Amino acid sequence: MNYLFFVRRISLTAVVLIAACSSSSPAVGPTGSGGAGGSPAGGRGGSSTGGASGGSAGSGSNTGGTAGGFGGSNGGAGGGGNATGGSGQCLGFNINVPATTVSGTVTVNGAAIPSTSNDAGDLTLRNAAGDTALIASTKTGTATTYSALVVPGTYDLYYTNSATIYPTAVPRNTSAKIQTGIVVGTSAVTLNINVPATTVSGTVTVNGAAIPSTSNDAGNLTLRNAAGDTALIASTKTGTTTTYSALVVPGTYDLYYTNSATIYPTAVPRNTLADLGCFVVPPN
Repeated sequence: MNYLFFVRRISLTAVVLIAACSSSSPAVGPTGSGGAGGSPAGGRGGSSTGGASGGSAGSGSNTGGTAGGFGGSNGGAGGGGNATGGSGQCLGFNINVPATTVSGTVTVNGAAIPSTSNDAGDLTLRNAAGDTALIASTKTGTATTYSALVVPGTYDLYYTNSATIYPTAVPRNTSAKIQTGIVVGTSAVTLNINVPATTVSGTVTVNGAAIPSTSNDAGNLTLRNAAGDTALIASTKTGTTTTYSALVVPGTYDLYYTNSATIYPTAVPRNTLADLGCFVVPPN
């Protein structure tokens, strides 16, 4: 009886030692198997860690060996491997940059920009990591087409006013998201771009009165949305007129007033970023 107890203690010790020495993780966890007849140990489970390239989970056996002698019992369930391995092989010394052609047309409100216009707006792809690719411009001369090489991926499309003066033929937005979820694969992509634009117009007053045309005091009126896109639509320094007109990408904005005078103004507020309220630009 003492001899059998001693043998059982030796078997348990061997199992513990084997488990302690099996900490390394193979690429794919091995399938567990039943314990030997009469052994109190269950089958060995799969590795708890996936391989370097994302190995699949190993599956352990949940049944121990059949009791063939004293001390035989069911083994515990083997632990499955984790399929969260590495991202794959690193690059070799020979480098290949993948590139796919993206091409199409560019319009604003469905129409081409006149070739005589100096108004310009950039069309840029941007992915979730912040990578960008400038693919087209609204200033296309007499053509309305574009073609550009882009690394494959999933992007959103942004419009940015790049005119050096107040544009009249394109929106004044600085970072308007106009399309989402554009997938660039390994095959050429046709992407026809239409920039939506709505004309907003009205009058500009301070305390209900127009700013004198002789005044040098100036304040800018700028739309800003929750994503940070802005569009400068008007100024209190309007000369002999108190009206304004600007193209804006449709959306919901807040209207901000900013003092832009180079000296202390007396006819307009001195605030640097005053929120005047909600401003909705409907689709055209």
